[in-house]
Amino acid sequence: MKRVAAPAEAPKVLADFGQLHPDATWEKFKDKKKRRGRDVFDALAEAQGHLCAYCEIRIGRGELGQVEHFIPKSKGGAHLDIANMLAVCEGGTNPKLGERSLPPIPDTMHCGQLKGDRDPTGVILDPRTLPPDTVIWDITVQGVLIVHEERCRVAGIDPALAKSTLEGLGLNRPVLVRLRKRILDGLRQSRLSPQQIDELLAPQGDPLPEFYTTILLGAAS
Repeated sequence: MKRVAAPAEAPKVLADFGQLHPDATWEKFKDKKKRRGRDVFDALAEAQGHLCAYCEIRIGRGELGQVEHFIPKSKGGAHLDIANMLAVCEGGTNPKLGERSLPPIPDTMHCGQLKGDRDPTGVILDPRTLPPDTVIWDITVQGVLIVHEERCRVAGIDPALAKSTLEGLGLNRPVLVRLRKRILDGLRQSRLSPQQIDELLAPQGDPLPEFYTTILLGAAS
């Protein structure tokens, strides 16, 4: 999980609807026939580099995903405020995604699907508030994310909150660990130069690479 950017402004379709129907629900807005919900998802995904705000799996550009209300709607979170929305993956619940949702599905659920309707305040970090220049995680050779306590303190983040974020979002579910290990193994075998790593992490006009933080940590190890 890395810091993610929000769209510079709400998509026009959301802003216009919100002005006309300020008390409407998200469910009323997204009306499948009008694709409005997908338009918002696409805008969020583009701002995030087409990565899930939590696990950094590819989303958007033809990939499946969904809009996550960080403060759940059932807990008073704003339905139509872009500042309460993130683009996330389907959290291991879609059997069409092969190894990303291996049965039994409850044991592979992660990200927003695992978080559910729980109020994240004081339990799960908002990825939009993470420090831009400090990675508060470390990673094992097996692909397990762990909390880097010193970097957390430098960034002013409680290490216990970082740990509860990993747990609350299921970011070390076996399916994610396996995918991250594959990235790490590929990095070791490719022996990319520092310049090549920089180019990989900052593509021109393209989505960010999946598991961005894994690549960043793996290249530094």
